[in-house]
Amino acid sequence: MKRTDPKWWKKVAAIYDSKKDDLNWKLRRRGVIHHHNGICLQPVDLDKIGSDKDLLRLLHEQENQLTLSGMKHLGRIRPSMTGLDAGCGRGGSSLMIASKTGCRMTGINLSPYQVRTARRMAADRRLSARVKFLQGNMLRFPFPEGGFDFIWACES
Repeated sequence: MKRTDPKWWKKVAAIYDSKKDDLNWKLRRRGVIHHHNGICLQPVDLDKIGSDKDLLRLLHEQENQLTLSGMKHLGRIRPSMTGLDAGCGRGGSSLMIASKTGCRMTGINLSPYQVRTARRMAADRRLSARVKFLQGNMLRFPFPEGGFDFIWACES
């Protein structure tokens, strides 16, 4: 099956739809869920971690740091700007970017479950007016050319 085949996209979406009570869900903090497992910008000494709760907190903070580090490469994001999160997962980066900069974000993802979860997280954080999540395929770009000031595509 080719990656351009919509049946393949449905299979990919089904994989992500099945990930509901996974490590990423356990890592969520303050309504932010990332999908950057295992990527740490600073060395981590796991022998110094006291409990599973401490480990989950540390991993979540490492994920936040990855997003903050990546944001530096986007330049100065102003509140008047609009960004696209291509392959947004459950929306963690979109929510962080919008919260920190005041900009508007649109996230797109193949997984209906992850999009529903991202919408709920945006509502819980009172960001629904500025952050939208759509179920769709970023390879079949459903947006007008030039419709975004920047694109975020972390691990997608």
